[in-house]
Amino acid sequence: MHSHIRMGVVWGCFLATLHLAWSLLVLTGLAQPLVNFIFWLHMLSVPVQVQPFELGIAALLVGVTWCVGFGFGFVFSIFWKAGLRSHRPIY
Repeated sequence: MHSHIRMGVVWGCFLATLHLAWSLLVLTGLAQPLVNFIFWLHMLSVPVQVQPFELGIAALLVGVTWCVGFGFGFVFSIFWKAGLRSHRPIY
């Protein structure tokens, strides 16, 4: 597999997995206490309410974040390789 595509797949899977975990927290009802704790820990008072779980929205969230992660990883890999090619070792 081409390295740009491989990097895109890795980043896509990483971000999708994080958002799948978030979706599972929403499904189990643990998301709101986690959000409340994080805001409390940062000394913030912003009214945020986690909505009820919807499978279609959760699937869309995971799919969109996979695509964004793939795009980021693909572009990052292109820039990384271009930087490596132009780099000259210092002796």
